[in-house]
Amino acid sequence: KVTITRAWYFGAFEVTNQQYEMFDQTHRKWRGRFNTSKTDNEPVTMVRWQEAVDFCAWLSKKEGRIYRLPTEAEWEYACRAGTTTAFNTGEALAVEQANIAGTKRDRTKPVGSDPPNLWGLYDMHGNAMEIVEDWYSANYYVSSPSSDPTGPTAGEQRVLRGGDFSSYPSMATSSWRWSAPPSVGLFYFGFRLARTP
Repeated sequence: KVTITRAWYFGAFEVTNQQYEMFDQTHRKWRGRFNTSKTDNEPVTMVRWQEAVDFCAWLSKKEGRIYRLPTEAEWEYACRAGTTTAFNTGEALAVEQANIAGTKRDRTKPVGSDPPNLWGLYDMHGNAMEIVEDWYSANYYVSSPSSDPTGPTAGEQRVLRGGDFSSYPSMATSSWRWSAPPSVGLFYFGFRLARTP
C-alpha cells in the first residue's frame, strides 16, 4: 500500500493517432500495422518510451504546462478509482466493459468506446497497453517508498500497465504489470498523459 500526496491531472483518454501525429507526422506510416490503430481517434501505438516522453516535452512547451507520463503508482490509483477488486468494474469484465481478448475484438478501437471507470477515465483495462514512467523491477514493491513511489532509479525495461486488446482479462487487471525495453514500440503499446498542476 502506498500514499500519493501530490495532486495531478490524468488524461481521460489514451493519446490518439491524431494527437500524436501533430508532434510526429512520420508516425502515420505505422497506422494499421497488424490491423490496429488505423483511424484518427484510435490510440496511437508503435510508440517507444522515449517517443512518449518526447511528446510530453513537446506538448509542455506548446501549452506552457507540465505534461509527463504517469508513475506506475499514479496509474494504478487512477485505474482503480477507489475500488479494491481485480478490475475497476468488479471481479470480472463483462463483454461491454473493455476491449480485451475474449470479450470483444482483436484490434484497437476508438478511445472512449467503452464505459469509463468511476472517475471518468476510459480504456484503463484494454485497448492499448500503456507506457508509464517507471523502470521495471520485479522486487521493487518490497522496498518501495510508502509515499509517492517513482520506481527504481535505473533498469533495463520500463513498466506498462492496463493490458491491451490482445490480452486476456487476467493480464489486464488493475494490478497487473508488464515490462519491455524502452527501445521497443509494439503494435499494442500506447500511452496516456499526466499533468502536474
